[in-house]
Amino acid sequence: MNVSRFWISDRRTFMSYAVAAASTMLMARPGLAGSVQPHADPRGAPPPGKTPEQLEALAGPLEPGAKELYERAIVIDSLGGIGGPSFSDDRDTSKGLLIPEELAAVRASGVTAVNLTLSRPTFDATMRNLDAWRAEIAKHPDYLTQALRPEDILAAKQAGKLAVIIGYQGLDMIENDMARIDASYDAGVRIMQLSYNKHNLLAAGSLDPISKGLTPFGRDVVARINQLGATVDVSHGNMRVAIDTAAASKKPIAITHTGARAIYDHPRNLPDEALTAVTRRGGVVGIYLVPFLGLDPIDATRRILVRHLDHALKICGEDHVGIGTDVDTMPIDYTPEYLKALEKFGVQRRKEGIATPLETGRLMGVPELNFPRKLQYIASDLLKAGYSSRVVEKVLGGNFLRLFQETWT
Repeated sequence: MNVSRFWISDRRTFMSYAVAAASTMLMARPGLAGSVQPHADPRGAPPPGKTPEQLEALAGPLEPGAKELYERAIVIDSLGGIGGPSFSDDRDTSKGLLIPEELAAVRASGVTAVNLTLSRPTFDATMRNLDAWRAEIAKHPDYLTQALRPEDILAAKQAGKLAVIIGYQGLDMIENDMARIDASYDAGVRIMQLSYNKHNLLAAGSLDPISKGLTPFGRDVVARINQLGATVDVSHGNMRVAIDTAAASKKPIAITHTGARAIYDHPRNLPDEALTAVTRRGGVVGIYLVPFLGLDPIDATRRILVRHLDHALKICGEDHVGIGTDVDTMPIDYTPEYLKALEKFGVQRRKEGIATPLETGRLMGVPELNFPRKLQYIASDLLKAGYSSRVVEKVLGGNFLRLFQETWT
């Protein structure tokens, strides 16, 4: 999921659009019956008009040691956003892509690095978007830096900055031109997701049957990404894509944002067979904070998020699980206007054929974690569940840092 004032230009709009999507496709799967409704149910929403600090206060106390652990950890959001969700193109960006409140949220989040989606429908538009965001990153050197090497993430931690990892969600815009992979790498892209919910020239999507997987051209692209020194991502692909790509890649791969189908049966949540195919070969799985985690009873909750993380840790191992929130830094203000805009954009997702169940009628993200420092509370919840500080630090970012150290060479 993910977007911007420039269509799918940054995570903020992309995420808003994706979760807002209207889906009338009810899969014949346990747990999905009745998952589509015309309006987002606001019963689980945080009260509107609250500041980030007020919203965080609603989350309750942290477990002993959670704050200190979080402050010393390398915290990597393997798929997230800078700023807050936006549904319109009418915001004045003449003074920049980020406003002061969004930069303040970046600082408050405590996140060390984030995979920021900058892909757009055409390659030329994607390159223009990369140019715009590289300029924006350079404009705020006290807050942001670009991550081209793992060392840049470590330096960002020392300096108290956010390292921006430029990523793609879907490689449709390269068409059949392998040279565009090289150009993307040269422009600073370090995470490349092969497909997005439906098949392209490289790979199947999460909505495709498992008879479709990685294509011959997709194998060539994976080999080239390996050679260049970037990370291959199979999020939004189906089970077969994950298995095929893990086998084809000479380096470990990522599923930057997904869930465990064993916990909740949804096309965007992958079965154990896919998760372990990736992690047995050194890869890392990021668990997201979206409605696809399941209904508990109305929206996704901290409790069900921990169930997904716990399951992934049990089947993949403590060295292969991370967090890819798939949400933005700024809290969402769940006003009637926001809910109406969310519903409206869902129509476009359905028309594009990329909507999945639970993308409508549900609140975006995990409403209980609707504030910038959300990953600190996930760390607290894992400590409460009995995990050691060592394991929690790996989940917060240590595992993805290790993956980047192995793939960005």
